[in-house]
Amino acid sequence: MKTTVTAGIAGIGIYIPSHPVDTKIEAEKAALPEKVYQNIGIKTIHKAADDEHPSDMAVKAAHKAIVDAGIDVENIDLIIAVGVFKDYYRWKMSNKIKHEIGATKAMTMDVTGGCAAYYQATEIAANQIEANTGIETVLITCGEKLFGYGWPTFLSSGGQSIVMTKNALDFTFLSFATSNLIKYHKFGKIPIGGTKAPFTPQSVWKDNLIENFDADKDLYYDKVKPIVFDKFAEVAQKAMDRIGATIDQMDYLVTLTQQYNFPDKITAVLERPDLPTSKEYSVHLGHFSGGDNYILLDKARRDGSIQKGDLILNMGLGGVAWFASIIQY
Repeated sequence: MKTTVTAGIAGIGIYIPSHPVDTKIEAEKAALPEKVYQNIGIKTIHKAADDEHPSDMAVKAAHKAIVDAGIDVENIDLIIAVGVFKDYYRWKMSNKIKHEIGATKAMTMDVTGGCAAYYQATEIAANQIEANTGIETVLITCGEKLFGYGWPTFLSSGGQSIVMTKNALDFTFLSFATSNLIKYHKFGKIPIGGTKAPFTPQSVWKDNLIENFDADKDLYYDKVKPIVFDKFAEVAQKAMDRIGATIDQMDYLVTLTQQYNFPDKITAVLERPDLPTSKEYSVHLGHFSGGDNYILLDKARRDGSIQKGDLILNMGLGGVAWFASIIQY
């Protein structure tokens, strides 16, 4: 195989709030049909404390990733903060993280968006490292304060970080690929709060953050849902083609913690139903961002589900954008 990227993950850090909640309770609040609840298959999600904010969880995860990587915080060249909901509306979370962890020389940037943002952040980081720009160590960190049922899954709170370096011995990124259906982006939006429709005293903002999204479910079911898993196959093939790999060479799959059988649908369309996945870890986690994948990857590493040399297909979906990366452990 030929490789296109040489950056890798030197450390992974995870912070999960200590307040687990049975999703059965949340399903009853949302009047969720039993069939839908069973199909989702997520049994536990985690609730952040009232005074625990996205940046707090991102910082806690960052500290753990730095320790796991065994690096000096002063050697971090770039911090990328990822997230949908920040502590404040107009506020750069990466700057606070830089201050909190003491990474005095690091440049900072935020990548804002849904599940797609974490994939974009990792590709940005890998490209910067690969381009020999002087950036050799990048901290990517995410904190999301979500909770409850949010169509089509259960949402959870937590923080997730990775440290990417030029000479990482584990988890080397070999390839990235994206497939984006821009014409359908309008299916999900937040109708207020931007410069086009600023908040006013009459604006209604709901406590359950996900309820502030305006989702065009008819558009989703008519146009997007029928092709969701075909697009996974397309983007996976694109990532494999870039390094001359085949699906038979993949050893493991990680993807979002959406629904328990979500990975099975991906392996079916990839025509690799025997491909091991991380789905067993999702039952007591819940979904909070594109960082889900690295929580699952860390669990697989720690319990020995992956072995050195394995090729890991890392796949996700954010809105109507599909992402794939290939990582070698």
